[in-house]
Amino acid sequence: MKVMRKLCISFGVLLFLSCKQAYIPRNIEESNIQQFDIANTSIRAIAAISEKELSFAGSAGSIGKTEDGGKTWKLSNINYQDSIQPHFRSIAKTSNALFVLLSLIHI
Repeated sequence: MKVMRKLCISFGVLLFLSCKQAYIPRNIEESNIQQFDIANTSIRAIAAISEKELSFAGSAGSIGKTEDGGKTWKLSNINYQDSIQPHFRSIAKTSNALFVLLSLIHI
């Protein structure tokens, strides 16, 4: 039992010391905000993929993306079982897939 206790304490100390990293704050000197008007959509989630690529998810089943910095948009609306509109809450992108977290409201 003592060996297990020493092993757990040693592992905890090792874990604590190995995760220590100096905090280096970022110095943001400039920020640009660009407004995009997507009609009939309340945007709830945004994923900035790169300087030119952005994906969003919103209310009433709306999802969309731009690959050219907002000059053109690819928009889609998703309905569940032809009548239920999902309201997206979160979005994430991997190298080959786009994931959205939703809530379903059936009125």
